[in-house]
Amino acid sequence: MDPLGNAPIFISMLRHFEISRQQKIIFREHIFALIFILLFFVSGEAFLHFLNISESATCIAAGIILFIFALPMVFPDLAHNKSAEALYREPFLTPLALPLIAGPSTLTAVVLYSKQVESNFEMLLSIFIAWLLSLIILVCSPYINKLSSPKLFIALERLMGLILMMLSIERLLTGIKLFIKSLS
Repeated sequence: MDPLGNAPIFISMLRHFEISRQQKIIFREHIFALIFILLFFVSGEAFLHFLNISESATCIAAGIILFIFALPMVFPDLAHNKSAEALYREPFLTPLALPLIAGPSTLTAVVLYSKQVESNFEMLLSIFIAWLLSLIILVCSPYINKLSSPKLFIALERLMGLILMMLSIERLLTGIKLFIKSLS
């Protein structure tokens, strides 16, 4: 989880909503993320194995989803072609809960660490502490938008869109590397 890195992305994606609504959305998305993290803690490896989904596929899918959401942040003219309703629609599950809060790296880490810890309680406590810190940081993040000037916010939004694009490409490349590695 990377709440400090995700904060500008959350601010940008939720800026059209009242702060109280933003906080409710952030809380809801964190609940979804926690459910997925706990599901992966309990049965992630078996679930992915059952569906025959590789880590490379999850990385590539996450990269594509993030890239699609980053495009209008970097190129706002693309967003003008969408209807006003689409621009102000609440994100639901993607891309906030998945893959930003509970992304492939977080879910993979949970699966890997769940095999290594002696006590499930330690792992669950670690998951909950990380989740709670992420929630606190991101619930406080809308106030950054309130304090910043509109021009600064536009510049930050474009910068965060560019960073999000780079993260999406990095996830795509990681997925491709994992896929190539699995072939040998």
